[in-house]
Amino acid sequence: MAKNQPKRRTFTEAEKTELVQAAAKAGGTIPEAAERLGLNPSMLRRWIKEHGGKKAKPTTRGGVQAARLTAASPRKAKTQQNGAAEAIRQAIDENTARNEVLAKALAVLDGRNPEELS
Repeated sequence: MAKNQPKRRTFTEAEKTELVQAAAKAGGTIPEAAERLGLNPSMLRRWIKEHGGKKAKPTTRGGVQAARLTAASPRKAKTQQNGAAEAIRQAIDENTARNEVLAKALAVLDGRNPEELS
C-alpha cells in the first residue's frame, strides 16, 4: 500500500446490515444511497445481496436504468433473525461446554475432585 493512500475501512456484519437498512429506508437508487452513506455503489450492491435487502424493478431516470432500493420483506427479515438467534444459542452452548471443561481442568490442577463440580 502506498504511503499516501488512506487506510482501507472495514465494517462488521452488524454495521453492513445497518447500512443496508439505512439505504433501504431512505429509498432512491443504489448509487444515490451509496453516495449519501459514503460507500462505493458496487460494495453496497453486494451487501444488499448478502444481508437480505432486495431491489424493486428498475426505473428509468433520464434514460438511464436505476434500481430502486426497498426493504427486505418482513417474512425474510424474521427468518434471518431466527437464524441469527439459533446461531447465538449454539455459540452459548459451545461456550458453556468449554467452560465446564476448563473448570474441571482447574479443579484437577488445584488438587480437587473434578466430579464435585457437576
